[in-house]
Amino acid sequence: MPTLDTAEILNILQMRRQHCRNLLDLSRRQRGLIDASDYSHLLTVLGQKQRLLGRLDELNTQHPDLRGQWVRLRTLGDPEWRDDCEHILAETEAILADLHAGLISVEEARRIFARDREDFRTLRKLSLTGGEPSLRRDLADLVGAVLDSTPAVRTLRLASHGMVPDRTLAAVEGCWSVAHAHGVERFEVQISLDGVGEVHERIRGIRGGYARVRETLERLMQLQKVVAALRISLSTVVQPLNLENLPELRRLAATLGLPITFSPIVMSGAYYANQSRDLDLSVGGDARAQAFFEDLAHTSRGTDAFYYADMRGMLEGKPRGRICMQGYHSCVLEADGGLHACVNSETLTFGNLREQPFREIWWGEKAEALRRQLHQEICPTCPSKCYARPVSAGEVLRISMQKLSGGSGAPSSSGSSEV
Repeated sequence: MPTLDTAEILNILQMRRQHCRNLLDLSRRQRGLIDASDYSHLLTVLGQKQRLLGRLDELNTQHPDLRGQWVRLRTLGDPEWRDDCEHILAETEAILADLHAGLISVEEARRIFARDREDFRTLRKLSLTGGEPSLRRDLADLVGAVLDSTPAVRTLRLASHGMVPDRTLAAVEGCWSVAHAHGVERFEVQISLDGVGEVHERIRGIRGGYARVRETLERLMQLQKVVAALRISLSTVVQPLNLENLPELRRLAATLGLPITFSPIVMSGAYYANQSRDLDLSVGGDARAQAFFEDLAHTSRGTDAFYYADMRGMLEGKPRGRICMQGYHSCVLEADGGLHACVNSETLTFGNLREQPFREIWWGEKAEALRRQLHQEICPTCPSKCYARPVSAGEVLRISMQKLSGGSGAPSSSGSSEV
Protein backbone atom coordinates (compact mmCIF):
# COMPACT_ATOMS: atom_id res chain seq x y z
CA MET A 1 0.00 0.00 0.00
CA PRO A 2 1.72 3.27 -1.11
CA THR A 3 2.33 6.03 1.44
CA LEU A 4 1.03 9.36 0.14
CA ASP A 5 2.33 12.85 0.82
CA THR A 6 0.05 15.84 1.44
CA ALA A 7 0.05 16.99 -2.19
CA GLU A 8 -0.92 13.52 -3.43
CA ILE A 9 -3.74 13.25 -0.89
CA LEU A 10 -5.13 16.62 -1.94
CA ASN A 11 -4.94 15.66 -5.62
CA ILE A 12 -6.77 12.36 -5.07
CA LEU A 13 -9.48 14.04 -3.00
CA GLN A 14 -9.97 16.61 -5.77
CA MET A 15 -10.23 13.86 -8.40
CA ARG A 16 -12.76 11.94 -6.28
CA ARG A 17 -14.88 15.07 -5.78
CA GLN A 18 -14.88 15.81 -9.51
CA HIS A 19 -15.86 12.24 -10.39
CA CYS A 20 -18.75 12.39 -7.89
CA ARG A 21 -19.85 15.79 -9.22
CA ASN A 22 -19.84 14.48 -12.79
CA LEU A 23 -21.76 11.40 -11.66
CA LEU A 24 -24.45 13.56 -10.07
CA ASP A 25 -24.74 15.67 -13.25
CA LEU A 26 -25.09 12.53 -15.37
CA SER A 27 -27.72 11.10 -13.01
CA ARG A 28 -29.80 14.26 -13.40
CA ARG A 29 -29.39 14.12 -17.18
CA GLN A 30 -30.41 10.46 -17.12
CA ARG A 31 -33.68 11.22 -15.33
CA GLY A 32 -34.44 14.04 -17.75
CA LEU A 33 -33.81 11.83 -20.78
CA ILE A 34 -36.01 9.07 -19.35
CA ASP A 35 -38.83 11.57 -18.74
CA ALA A 36 -38.42 12.77 -22.34
CA SER A 37 -38.25 9.18 -23.71
CA ASP A 38 -34.94 10.12 -25.38
CA TYR A 39 -33.40 6.65 -25.34
CA SER A 40 -30.74 7.19 -28.00
CA HIS A 41 -28.95 9.86 -25.94
CA LEU A 42 -29.65 7.91 -22.76
CA LEU A 43 -27.36 5.09 -23.90
CA THR A 44 -24.48 7.57 -24.15
CA VAL A 45 -25.15 8.90 -20.66
CA LEU A 46 -25.30 5.40 -19.17
CA GLY A 47 -21.96 4.55 -20.79
CA GLN A 48 -20.42 7.70 -19.32
CA LYS A 49 -21.77 6.82 -15.87
CA GLN A 50 -20.34 3.31 -16.09
CA ARG A 51 -16.91 4.67 -16.99
CA LEU A 52 -17.05 7.15 -14.09
CA LEU A 53 -17.96 4.39 -11.65
CA GLY A 54 -15.01 2.42 -12.98
CA ARG A 55 -12.68 5.35 -12.27
CA LEU A 56 -14.03 5.73 -8.74
CA ASP A 57 -13.54 2.02 -8.17
CA GLU A 58 -9.96 2.29 -9.42
CA LEU A 59 -9.27 5.12 -6.98
CA ASN A 60 -10.69 3.09 -4.11
CA THR A 61 -8.71 0.02 -5.15
CA GLN A 62 -5.43 1.92 -5.55
CA HIS A 63 -5.82 3.89 -2.30
CA PRO A 64 -7.90 1.82 0.16
CA ASP A 65 -6.33 3.62 3.15
CA LEU A 66 -6.75 7.15 1.78
CA ARG A 67 -8.96 8.33 4.65
CA GLY A 68 -6.66 6.72 7.21
CA GLN A 69 -3.62 8.48 5.77
CA TRP A 70 -5.53 11.76 5.70
CA VAL A 71 -6.47 11.37 9.37
CA ARG A 72 -2.85 10.63 10.35
CA LEU A 73 -1.49 13.67 8.46
CA ARG A 74 -4.32 16.05 9.35
CA THR A 75 -2.70 17.33 12.55
CA LEU A 76 0.78 17.40 11.05
CA GLY A 77 0.13 19.12 7.73
CA ASP A 78 -0.09 22.78 6.83
CA PRO A 79 -3.33 24.42 8.16
CA GLU A 80 -4.22 25.70 4.68
CA TRP A 81 -3.79 22.19 3.25
CA ARG A 82 -5.97 20.78 6.06
CA ASP A 83 -8.69 23.37 5.40
CA ASP A 84 -8.63 22.60 1.67
CA CYS A 85 -8.97 18.87 2.31
CA GLU A 86 -11.81 19.31 4.81
CA HIS A 87 -13.66 21.58 2.38
CA ILE A 88 -13.30 19.03 -0.44
CA LEU A 89 -14.43 16.18 1.82
CA ALA A 90 -17.49 18.13 2.94
CA GLU A 91 -18.42 18.95 -0.65
CA THR A 92 -17.96 15.32 -1.68
CA GLU A 93 -20.21 14.10 1.15
CA ALA A 94 -22.88 16.60 0.11
CA ILE A 95 -22.71 15.36 -3.49
CA LEU A 96 -22.96 11.73 -2.34
CA ALA A 97 -25.96 12.64 -0.21
CA ASP A 98 -27.67 14.05 -3.31
CA LEU A 99 -26.87 10.85 -5.20
CA HIS A 100 -28.35 8.72 -2.42
CA ALA A 101 -31.39 10.95 -1.87
CA GLY A 102 -34.60 9.00 -2.24
CA LEU A 103 -33.12 5.63 -1.27
CA ILE A 104 -34.73 3.72 1.58
CA SER A 105 -32.45 3.79 4.60
CA VAL A 106 -31.82 0.82 6.87
CA GLU A 107 -34.09 2.23 9.56
CA GLU A 108 -36.84 2.97 7.05
CA ALA A 109 -36.63 -0.60 5.79
CA ARG A 110 -36.82 -1.89 9.34
CA ARG A 111 -39.95 0.16 10.04
CA ILE A 112 -41.64 -0.76 6.75
CA PHE A 113 -41.08 -4.49 7.07
CA ALA A 114 -41.99 -4.49 10.77
CA ARG A 115 -45.24 -2.70 9.92
CA ASP A 116 -46.03 -5.25 7.18
CA ARG A 117 -44.60 -8.24 9.02
CA GLU A 118 -47.85 -10.21 8.81
CA ASP A 119 -47.94 -9.86 5.01
CA PHE A 120 -44.30 -10.95 4.63
CA ARG A 121 -44.39 -13.83 7.12
CA THR A 122 -44.51 -16.46 4.32
CA LEU A 123 -41.83 -14.87 2.14
CA ARG A 124 -39.34 -17.63 1.28
CA LYS A 125 -36.77 -15.96 -0.97
CA LEU A 126 -35.14 -12.53 -0.96
CA SER A 127 -33.21 -11.33 -4.03
CA LEU A 128 -30.84 -8.37 -4.13
CA THR A 129 -30.27 -6.92 -7.57
CA GLY A 130 -29.82 -3.60 -9.29
CA GLY A 131 -28.01 -1.76 -10.71
CA GLU A 132 -25.20 -3.07 -8.55
CA PRO A 133 -26.31 -3.88 -4.99
CA SER A 134 -22.76 -4.01 -3.61
CA LEU A 135 -22.52 -0.24 -4.12
CA ARG A 136 -24.54 0.15 -0.92
CA ARG A 137 -22.07 0.11 1.96
CA ASP A 138 -24.95 -0.69 4.32
CA LEU A 139 -26.16 -3.66 2.25
CA ALA A 140 -25.63 -6.24 5.02
CA ASP A 141 -27.43 -4.02 7.53
CA LEU A 142 -30.27 -3.57 5.04
CA VAL A 143 -30.56 -7.35 4.63
CA GLY A 144 -30.68 -7.72 8.40
CA ALA A 145 -33.43 -5.12 8.69
CA VAL A 146 -35.56 -7.02 6.18
CA LEU A 147 -34.85 -10.48 7.62
CA ASP A 148 -35.84 -9.30 11.10
CA SER A 149 -39.45 -9.28 9.88
CA THR A 150 -39.38 -12.11 7.31
CA PRO A 151 -38.78 -15.22 9.42
CA ALA A 152 -39.62 -17.73 6.67
CA VAL A 153 -36.88 -16.61 4.25
CA ARG A 154 -34.57 -19.54 3.59
CA THR A 155 -32.89 -18.41 0.36
CA LEU A 156 -30.96 -15.20 -0.23
CA ARG A 157 -29.84 -14.26 -3.72
CA LEU A 158 -27.34 -11.58 -4.74
CA ALA A 159 -26.78 -10.55 -8.37
CA SER A 160 -23.59 -8.66 -9.16
CA HIS A 161 -21.42 -7.70 -12.12
CA GLY A 162 -18.44 -8.89 -10.07
CA MET A 163 -16.01 -6.39 -11.58
CA VAL A 164 -14.80 -5.09 -8.20
CA PRO A 165 -13.57 -8.24 -6.43
CA ASP A 166 -12.90 -6.75 -2.99
CA ARG A 167 -16.27 -5.01 -2.84
CA THR A 168 -18.16 -8.02 -4.17
CA LEU A 169 -16.54 -10.38 -1.66
CA ALA A 170 -17.15 -7.93 1.18
CA ALA A 171 -20.84 -7.74 0.23
CA VAL A 172 -21.13 -11.53 -0.01
CA GLU A 173 -19.40 -12.16 3.29
CA GLY A 174 -21.32 -9.42 5.09
CA CYS A 175 -24.71 -10.51 3.76
CA TRP A 176 -24.05 -14.17 4.52
CA SER A 177 -23.01 -13.40 8.10
CA VAL A 178 -26.33 -11.63 8.69
CA ALA A 179 -28.41 -14.13 6.70
CA HIS A 180 -26.91 -17.17 8.44
CA ALA A 181 -27.73 -15.64 11.81
CA HIS A 182 -31.35 -15.32 10.66
CA GLY A 183 -31.66 -18.98 9.64
CA VAL A 184 -31.11 -18.61 5.88
CA GLU A 185 -30.05 -21.98 4.46
CA ARG A 186 -29.03 -21.17 0.89
CA PHE A 187 -27.12 -18.19 -0.51
CA GLU A 188 -27.16 -17.84 -4.30
CA VAL A 189 -24.62 -15.46 -5.86
CA GLN A 190 -25.12 -14.77 -9.54
CA ILE A 191 -22.32 -13.11 -11.49
CA SER A 192 -22.94 -11.49 -14.88
CA LEU A 193 -20.61 -12.61 -17.65
CA ASP A 194 -21.47 -11.62 -21.21
CA GLY A 195 -18.49 -13.09 -23.02
CA VAL A 196 -14.94 -14.37 -22.75
CA GLY A 197 -12.08 -11.86 -22.70
CA GLU A 198 -12.50 -8.68 -24.71
CA VAL A 199 -16.08 -9.57 -25.69
CA HIS A 200 -17.21 -9.04 -22.10
CA GLU A 201 -15.17 -5.85 -21.82
CA ARG A 202 -16.55 -4.44 -25.07
CA ILE A 203 -20.13 -5.05 -23.90
CA ARG A 204 -19.54 -3.71 -20.39
CA GLY A 205 -17.31 -0.83 -21.47
CA ILE A 206 -14.75 -1.54 -18.73
CA ARG A 207 -11.13 -2.28 -19.69
CA GLY A 208 -9.79 -5.12 -17.54
CA GLY A 209 -13.32 -6.03 -16.50
CA TYR A 210 -13.06 -9.66 -17.59
CA ALA A 211 -9.97 -10.33 -15.48
CA ARG A 212 -11.69 -8.77 -12.49
CA VAL A 213 -14.73 -11.00 -12.91
CA ARG A 214 -12.50 -14.05 -13.14
CA GLU A 215 -10.75 -13.00 -9.92
CA THR A 216 -14.14 -12.58 -8.23
CA LEU A 217 -15.22 -16.05 -9.36
CA GLU A 218 -11.99 -17.65 -8.13
CA ARG A 219 -12.36 -16.01 -4.74
CA LEU A 220 -16.01 -16.97 -4.48
CA MET A 221 -15.14 -20.58 -5.26
CA GLN A 222 -12.54 -20.49 -2.49
CA LEU A 223 -15.15 -19.07 -0.12
CA GLN A 224 -17.53 -21.85 -1.13
CA LYS A 225 -15.15 -24.36 0.45
CA VAL A 226 -15.87 -22.70 3.79
CA VAL A 227 -19.51 -21.66 3.26
CA ALA A 228 -21.33 -24.79 2.15
CA ALA A 229 -24.58 -22.88 1.64
CA LEU A 230 -23.02 -20.73 -1.10
CA ARG A 231 -24.19 -21.43 -4.67
CA ILE A 232 -22.37 -19.61 -7.47
CA SER A 233 -23.80 -19.22 -10.97
CA LEU A 234 -23.24 -17.22 -14.14
CA SER A 235 -25.79 -15.20 -16.07
CA THR A 236 -25.46 -14.07 -19.68
CA VAL A 237 -27.54 -11.65 -21.73
CA VAL A 238 -27.62 -12.89 -25.33
CA GLN A 239 -27.20 -10.04 -27.80
CA PRO A 240 -25.70 -9.44 -31.26
CA LEU A 241 -22.32 -8.49 -29.74
CA ASN A 242 -21.72 -11.89 -28.14
CA LEU A 243 -23.54 -14.39 -30.37
CA GLU A 244 -20.33 -15.79 -31.87
CA ASN A 245 -18.73 -16.05 -28.42
CA LEU A 246 -21.49 -18.04 -26.69
CA PRO A 247 -20.08 -21.55 -27.37
CA GLU A 248 -16.75 -20.50 -25.82
CA LEU A 249 -18.63 -19.05 -22.85
CA ARG A 250 -20.48 -22.34 -22.31
CA ARG A 251 -17.16 -24.20 -22.38
CA LEU A 252 -15.72 -21.81 -19.81
CA ALA A 253 -18.69 -22.37 -17.48
CA ALA A 254 -18.26 -26.13 -17.84
CA THR A 255 -14.54 -25.87 -17.09
CA LEU A 256 -15.24 -23.83 -13.96
CA GLY A 257 -18.01 -26.23 -12.97
CA LEU A 258 -20.52 -23.40 -12.67
CA PRO A 259 -24.12 -23.39 -13.93
CA ILE A 260 -24.90 -20.69 -16.48
CA THR A 261 -28.21 -19.30 -17.70
CA PHE A 262 -28.88 -17.36 -20.90
CA SER A 263 -31.64 -14.89 -21.71
CA PRO A 264 -32.23 -12.71 -24.76
CA ILE A 265 -31.61 -9.03 -24.26
CA VAL A 266 -34.70 -7.29 -22.87
CA MET A 267 -35.45 -4.13 -24.80
CA SER A 268 -36.78 -1.67 -22.24
CA GLY A 269 -36.77 2.10 -22.34
CA ALA A 270 -37.99 2.49 -18.78
CA TYR A 271 -35.76 0.04 -16.90
CA TYR A 272 -32.68 -0.85 -18.96
CA ALA A 273 -32.74 2.21 -21.24
CA ASN A 274 -31.38 0.17 -24.14
CA GLN A 275 -33.85 0.67 -26.98
CA SER A 276 -31.37 0.54 -29.83
CA ARG A 277 -31.93 -1.46 -33.00
CA ASP A 278 -28.27 -2.46 -32.89
CA LEU A 279 -29.00 -4.51 -29.75
CA ASP A 280 -32.37 -5.96 -30.75
CA LEU A 281 -32.13 -9.65 -31.68
CA SER A 282 -35.55 -9.62 -33.29
CA VAL A 283 -34.75 -6.94 -35.89
CA GLY A 284 -33.07 -9.35 -38.26
CA GLY A 285 -34.72 -12.51 -37.00
CA ASP A 286 -31.21 -13.74 -36.19
CA ALA A 287 -30.96 -17.44 -37.08
CA ARG A 288 -27.88 -17.84 -34.89
CA ALA A 289 -29.80 -16.81 -31.78
CA GLN A 290 -32.70 -19.09 -32.73
CA ALA A 291 -30.37 -22.06 -33.19
CA PHE A 292 -28.61 -21.32 -29.91
CA PHE A 293 -31.84 -21.35 -27.89
CA GLU A 294 -33.07 -24.41 -29.78
CA ASP A 295 -29.94 -26.25 -28.65
CA LEU A 296 -30.36 -25.01 -25.07
CA ALA A 297 -33.96 -26.24 -25.07
CA HIS A 298 -32.84 -29.76 -25.99
CA THR A 299 -29.82 -29.97 -23.68
CA SER A 300 -31.14 -28.26 -20.53
CA ARG A 301 -33.03 -29.77 -17.63
CA GLY A 302 -35.88 -28.57 -15.43
CA THR A 303 -37.82 -25.42 -16.18
CA ASP A 304 -34.87 -23.95 -18.09
CA ALA A 305 -35.70 -26.25 -21.02
CA PHE A 306 -39.24 -24.87 -21.24
CA TYR A 307 -38.00 -21.30 -20.93
CA TYR A 308 -35.41 -21.76 -23.70
CA ALA A 309 -37.97 -23.37 -26.01
CA ASP A 310 -40.25 -20.41 -25.42
CA MET A 311 -37.43 -17.99 -26.26
CA ARG A 312 -36.73 -19.90 -29.47
CA GLY A 313 -40.31 -19.30 -30.51
CA MET A 314 -40.24 -15.63 -29.51
CA LEU A 315 -37.15 -15.03 -31.64
CA GLU A 316 -39.25 -16.24 -34.58
CA GLY A 317 -41.85 -13.60 -33.74
CA LYS A 318 -44.26 -15.69 -31.66
CA PRO A 319 -45.78 -14.29 -28.46
CA ARG A 320 -44.51 -15.58 -25.13
CA GLY A 321 -46.09 -18.94 -24.43
CA ARG A 322 -45.24 -19.56 -20.77
CA ILE A 323 -47.23 -17.82 -18.07
CA CYS A 324 -45.24 -15.49 -15.79
CA MET A 325 -46.39 -15.22 -12.19
CA GLN A 326 -44.50 -12.01 -11.40
CA GLY A 327 -46.96 -9.65 -9.78
CA TYR A 328 -48.79 -12.58 -8.16
CA HIS A 329 -46.17 -14.88 -6.65
CA SER A 330 -43.31 -12.36 -6.60
CA CYS A 331 -42.75 -8.63 -6.82
CA VAL A 332 -40.02 -6.01 -7.16
CA LEU A 333 -39.33 -3.45 -4.45
CA GLU A 334 -37.29 -0.53 -5.73
CA ALA A 335 -34.69 1.29 -3.64
CA ASP A 336 -37.07 4.26 -3.31
CA GLY A 337 -39.98 2.14 -2.01
CA GLY A 338 -41.81 1.72 -5.31
CA LEU A 339 -43.58 -1.62 -5.75
CA HIS A 340 -43.82 -3.23 -9.22
CA ALA A 341 -44.78 -6.59 -10.64
CA CYS A 342 -41.39 -7.03 -12.35
CA VAL A 343 -38.33 -5.17 -13.59
CA ASN A 344 -39.87 -4.62 -17.01
CA SER A 345 -42.95 -2.82 -15.70
CA GLU A 346 -41.34 0.05 -13.83
CA THR A 347 -43.80 2.52 -15.34
CA LEU A 348 -46.71 0.47 -13.94
CA THR A 349 -46.12 1.20 -10.26
CA PHE A 350 -48.57 -0.43 -7.86
CA GLY A 351 -47.70 2.06 -5.13
CA ASN A 352 -44.97 2.99 -2.64
CA LEU A 353 -44.36 1.26 0.69
CA ARG A 354 -43.26 4.57 2.17
CA GLU A 355 -46.78 5.85 1.63
CA GLN A 356 -49.03 2.80 2.04
CA PRO A 357 -48.92 -0.60 3.73
CA PHE A 358 -48.18 -3.54 1.48
CA ARG A 359 -51.65 -5.04 1.91
CA GLU A 360 -53.41 -1.89 0.69
CA ILE A 361 -51.17 -1.71 -2.38
CA TRP A 362 -51.05 -5.42 -3.29
CA TRP A 363 -54.79 -6.07 -3.04
CA GLY A 364 -55.87 -2.64 -4.27
CA GLU A 365 -57.88 -1.86 -7.41
CA LYS A 366 -54.92 -0.07 -9.01
CA ALA A 367 -52.69 -3.14 -8.69
CA GLU A 368 -55.38 -5.40 -10.17
CA ALA A 369 -55.88 -3.07 -13.13
CA LEU A 370 -52.12 -2.83 -13.72
CA ARG A 371 -51.76 -6.63 -13.62
CA ARG A 372 -54.31 -6.90 -16.41
CA GLN A 373 -52.54 -4.17 -18.38
CA LEU A 374 -49.19 -5.90 -17.81
CA HIS A 375 -50.40 -9.24 -19.19
CA GLN A 376 -52.00 -7.56 -22.19
CA GLU A 377 -49.25 -5.12 -23.15
CA ILE A 378 -45.91 -6.30 -21.75
CA CYS A 379 -45.93 -10.05 -21.09
CA PRO A 380 -46.54 -11.20 -24.71
CA THR A 381 -43.23 -9.69 -25.88
CA CYS A 382 -41.16 -10.02 -22.69
CA PRO A 383 -38.25 -12.52 -22.86
CA SER A 384 -37.15 -12.00 -19.26
CA LYS A 385 -36.36 -15.01 -17.06
CA CYS A 386 -37.74 -13.47 -13.87
CA TYR A 387 -40.03 -16.38 -13.03
CA ALA A 388 -38.32 -19.74 -13.49
CA ARG A 389 -40.66 -22.14 -11.71
CA PRO A 390 -43.02 -24.63 -13.40
CA VAL A 391 -46.15 -22.86 -14.64
CA SER A 392 -48.37 -25.81 -15.64
CA ALA A 393 -49.19 -29.38 -14.69
CA GLY A 394 -47.58 -30.48 -17.96
CA GLU A 395 -44.26 -28.89 -16.98
CA VAL A 396 -44.34 -30.52 -13.55
CA LEU A 397 -44.99 -33.91 -15.18
CA ARG A 398 -42.22 -33.48 -17.76
CA ILE A 399 -39.72 -32.45 -15.07
CA SER A 400 -40.69 -35.47 -12.97
CA MET A 401 -40.13 -37.68 -16.03
CA GLN A 402 -36.70 -36.12 -16.50
CA LYS A 403 -35.70 -37.02 -12.96
CA LEU A 404 -36.92 -40.58 -13.36
CA SER A 405 -35.33 -41.17 -16.77
CA GLY A 406 -32.21 -39.04 -16.43
CA GLY A 407 -32.91 -37.47 -19.84
CA SER A 408 -33.53 -33.89 -20.86
CA GLY A 409 -37.23 -34.31 -21.65
CA ALA A 410 -36.88 -31.39 -24.00
CA PRO A 411 -40.08 -29.59 -25.00
CA SER A 412 -40.95 -28.53 -28.51
CA SER A 413 -39.71 -25.18 -29.75
CA SER A 414 -43.25 -23.84 -29.70
CA GLY A 415 -42.85 -23.44 -25.96
CA SER A 416 -45.93 -25.51 -25.17
CA SER A 417 -45.89 -28.26 -22.53
CA GLU A 418 -46.95 -31.25 -24.54
CA VAL A 419 -47.22 -34.45 -22.47
